[in-house]
Amino acid sequence: MEPGFCLFTRQRQKFTIFEQQNTAMNNADTLRNNIIDKLLTISSKEYLAAIFELLNNSNTGPDLVKLTPEQTLMLQLSDHDIAAGRLISQDQIDKEDLEWLKEQ
Repeated sequence: MEPGFCLFTRQRQKFTIFEQQNTAMNNADTLRNNIIDKLLTISSKEYLAAIFELLNNSNTGPDLVKLTPEQTLMLQLSDHDIAAGRLISQDQIDKEDLEWLKEQ
């Protein structure tokens, strides 16, 4: 086993604690930015090489989003609205939003 990988394995326990503390963080962009911030603080070439190897060997294919039944229904209703010609322009939506905001 390479020295960098051993170092990464020892750090896995610390990362598990980090995961548990951040279970509420489910936004991929926020998580990605936090990982980048952590990476910028690492100076160990071996540790960075181990992370790089891990990322290269990981399957990072496109994520499929599983829709809830409610989301599927909303998309179907939207398709029916489009087919029936029930459309509103973005300008009209903006005007209605402004009118609603003025009433508040």
